[in-house]
Amino acid sequence: MQLRRLISGFALAGLAILGTSACDDHDYETYVADLNGAGEFPVVNTSSTGRAVLLLSRDESRVDVTVQIDKPLSSPLRFSHIHRGPAGATGPVIYNLWVPGSTTTEPFDVGSPIGRTLHFTAQDLADLRAGNLYVNVHSVNFGGGEIRGQLRKQ
Repeated sequence: MQLRRLISGFALAGLAILGTSACDDHDYETYVADLNGAGEFPVVNTSSTGRAVLLLSRDESRVDVTVQIDKPLSSPLRFSHIHRGPAGATGPVIYNLWVPGSTTTEPFDVGSPIGRTLHFTAQDLADLRAGNLYVNVHSVNFGGGEIRGQLRKQ
């Protein structure tokens, strides 16, 4: 049973990277953030890129987030978070996606996605739908964030 649950979790995470779900399209709302230095505030000159996919269950009880780095960061990873804030502004961290020593997939590196299941508050849901949540990946060289992207409904 534990192995089946683990395999199902990996399958969902893999599908989330592609922006699809293991369930019917009517079961989830899909939000995507293309992560790059141009999305940072202020803009960061980096060749690193990534993608975050957020699947919100229709009953709003579950949020599955997957983040993948496609091109390497300029220096070792420090953190990855979901922040509250509009494009072109910084905002507070509301959820940790990856922190050193966390129980999420390690190492979080090129081609090794991380995945988290979260439970959003009513305010988080309102901000998500308004485009006021972003995913940020912080590196040693760019402590304020190296790549970032606003979550947008697909």
